[in-house]
Amino acid sequence: MEAVVLRKRSNLQWASGLPFKKIVRMQPVNKLNRVSKIPGIRLILWLLLFVGLVVYHSMYSFDRLAVTSLVMASFDCIALRLCSLVINRIMVPKLLYHRKPSSFIILLIFLFILSSFLIQLVELVWYAIIGSLDGRGRSVFISFSYQVFNTYLPQLMGCLGICAFRLLNDYWGAQNRYEELQKEKAKTELDFLKAQLNPHFLFNSLNSLYAEIEKTNPVARNILLKISEMLRYQLYECSVDSISIDKEIAYLKNYIEIERLRKNDNLKIKSEIETLVGFHIPPLLLAPFIENAFKYASNNEASDDYVFVKLNYNAPNLVFYCSNTRDVHLSRNLVNEKGIGINNVKRRLELLYPEAYTIQIKDSEKLFEVQLTIKINV
Repeated sequence: MEAVVLRKRSNLQWASGLPFKKIVRMQPVNKLNRVSKIPGIRLILWLLLFVGLVVYHSMYSFDRLAVTSLVMASFDCIALRLCSLVINRIMVPKLLYHRKPSSFIILLIFLFILSSFLIQLVELVWYAIIGSLDGRGRSVFISFSYQVFNTYLPQLMGCLGICAFRLLNDYWGAQNRYEELQKEKAKTELDFLKAQLNPHFLFNSLNSLYAEIEKTNPVARNILLKISEMLRYQLYECSVDSISIDKEIAYLKNYIEIERLRKNDNLKIKSEIETLVGFHIPPLLLAPFIENAFKYASNNEASDDYVFVKLNYNAPNLVFYCSNTRDVHLSRNLVNEKGIGINNVKRRLELLYPEAYTIQIKDSEKLFEVQLTIKINV
């Protein structure tokens, strides 16, 4: 069995149509992050910081010893590295990006005080070891000006610099992602327009045909009514960036019912779609999975063929599952199929829900399964 698994771990979410200031709060993957992953780049940056701190301490340490500057710069780098881990992994993503600025500022102040206090202890132990804390040395060491310039200022500037670099990095990444999303959105809309074959004409024709069908033929009238509702949805409601989940569900149910009437009795169709309200998703995000399920579903009289669709909301996750039996002679490469299909949906998910979704696709000879989980902040 071939398995394709894409995992996104964060609880951050953003969608097209959000104000730009909200997009900036998200955690992007951008060019600076790619550059920072090049082997040796981070080491070089920390070495540059270390050299700068050595020069700085050689100017403000009262004993002016080279070994003292090296030791103090080393411990400053260690303290700033620990601060960087706390800021980047906890404070920014879990406090600042979750609209908790007060908690972020309080924790930042606490982190600065704690690191400065530890540096003071290290300096005290070091000067005691090398014997520099004589009468004059002790008076200089405990003086306010010395502690400000030698201890507090490097830690303060370091913590603020880490925060500023992270926010600027995320801002640039969000801007790049926003521009990329707009291009992808325009391409998707163009693809849908090409695939609709003059839908206005078809929509009006269906309405006329519905009026001509006798009321004694409810099945045909019901099919035309559902097709008309689906076209209305695509034409007049899908031009927005996000749509109410209940409208998207109505479209999916109409599509399944039409396929149920169109397919023969050998194909078993089962759907477990909950009635959901209260949040929005991008239009036509889930439809390609269901369309592919019916398109490639096997239809052999000698086997138990089926299409199964399930959709439910288990706070905070929207969980979608779709599976279908398949014919081994049909195309195996559904994941990489060109056009408005799974590849397009995966690209939209990457742009709309960075690090806030999980999609698992299992493709075997007789079964094709898709399970998608999206973190929704209601």
